[in-house]
Formats: sequence, C-alpha cells, structure tokens
Amino acid sequence: AFSASGPKPLFGSGQIILSRPNVKPSKQIKFEWTLNNPAGNLAATSISIAVSMFTASTITPAASQISAGGSQTLSFDGHEGDASEALGNFVITVNCKFGTDTQLHTYTWTVSAVSVPVGGTKTVSLTSSATGGTYA
Repeated sequence: AFSASGPKPLFGSGQIILSRPNVKPSKQIKFEWTLNNPAGNLAATSISIAVSMFTASTITPAASQISAGGSQTLSFDGHEGDASEALGNFVITVNCKFGTDTQLHTYTWTVSAVSVPVGGTKTVSLTSSATGGTYA
C-alpha cells in the first residue's frame, strides 16, 4: 500500500542529444533518454512510452519494468511528420503502474523546439524532468 501521497514521480534525464542521419530529406530523428524510478517506490510496471512528434517510432528496449532505485536508458528512432530541420516542441509521455496497483500514472516531459541539421546533432534540455514531469 502507498502512503496518502502515493509513489514518488518517475524522473528522466534532463538533457537528450537529438541526431539526424545524413540523408536528405531526412525525417528521421534519433535520441537516447534515461528514465529513473526513485528508491522507495515499488517497481514501475505496465510501462508505455510515446513521443508526440513521431509518426512512427521504435523505442528500445521495450521498458516493461523498472525496479525501485533503478533506471532504463531507452533509444528512440522515429520519423516526424515533415522533413524540415526545425522541430517544434514535442512531448515524451510515460504511463505506468507501481507494483500491483491498478492506478495508471502519467508523466510528461516537454522537449524545447530546436533545429537539427541533416547529419548533425543538437543537445536539448527537457522541461519538468527534475520533478518527474507532470504527474497525474
């Protein structure tokens, strides 16, 4: 059973490095991001992750469970809707449960708009990452 305040929010790494393959027009975007489950929580289970800008994406490995105090580094390989080098803000959404709890918890992180040149990389800060995103 959880305390009245519930589990501590998941938190993610505060920066990601976006990269674009050296192919024009390149709709492809790649990045890695680490998701952490604070010590003292139950295991995070039933994890699903989505990225708002991706029309198609592969996220590896498939995060099925992150133990308390554990973390998982995820690789994102996706395609955006258009081939411009400029990306608008996009959102990473994580849904999970804790232990055998049936309540679904949702966390979101916003990645600031940036231009990523074809064949280049760009480091981007995420908002809300320090507090575990927006918790519902």
